Amino acid sequence: MGRYNEVISYFDHIPSEVVIEGEKTGALALAYAMKKDAANTSRYLNKLKIQAAGPHGHTADSYLFLVSAVTGDADRAFDWVVNAIDHSSSLLLLRYTDPLVAPITKDPRYKAFLQTIYETEPGEDEREKEALLDPRTAAEYSARLMQHISTNKPFLDPDLSLRELARQIDLHPNHLSWMLNQNLGMNFNVFINKYRIETFMSIARAQENKKLTIEGLAYESGFNSKTVFNTYFKKETGLTPSQYLKQTV
Repeated sequence: MGRYNEVISYFDHIPSEVVIEGEKTGALALAYAMKKDAANTSRYLNKLKIQAAGPHGHTADSYLFLVSAVTGDADRAFDWVVNAIDHSSSLLLLRYTDPLVAPITKDPRYKAFLQTIYETEPGEDEREKEALLDPRTAAEYSARLMQHISTNKPFLDPDLSLRELARQIDLHPNHLSWMLNQNLGMNFNVFINKYRIETFMSIARAQENKKLTIEGLAYESGFNSKTVFNTYFKKETGLTPSQYLKQTV
């Protein structure tokens, strides 16, 4: 709303004993960042970093993500997300969809992480819903999907979407999504990125690819974001890409 000065003076009127330092420092850092006051933004950002490193620094730490998003520092923001996922941050779910992060939502990494962060296992009520496809039809389309994946390797297209994959096998997107969840127990992104990771592992061992960087190999495998690749790779293998290559290549 542009009322930055009200935020900056807000904590002057609140008893100090009820103020959470991480909240105060974070709010001030955001206010100065949105006010384009570089000196004070840097000052409070440094305070946030110190507080975040403390024993109860999870609140301050989450504001580092918000400040990075507000200032448009997408790389730093998504690095924070990767770390938050690795450490199962309790504030990740709250902060990731905050309206303040709007400056980074057009980055393709935002949508990819959104689906990763909010991925849920189907509950009992979901499993009891009426099937969208009868067993025979589901089996036929599952076979068609796996044949298409094996023959045409659509996962190598970094822009592949659920809707596009469904079009390629002549199936409604809702039916494809249901089929992946019911038959394979995973969502679209997890399904596709598993094949991309397998491809990375395969081409990384090829002699002709020895000169390619890890990032280059990831792009050759269908990923369009280094951060998303690293996140999925660690989740799938328990190793970073460099650790994997040292052990196997």
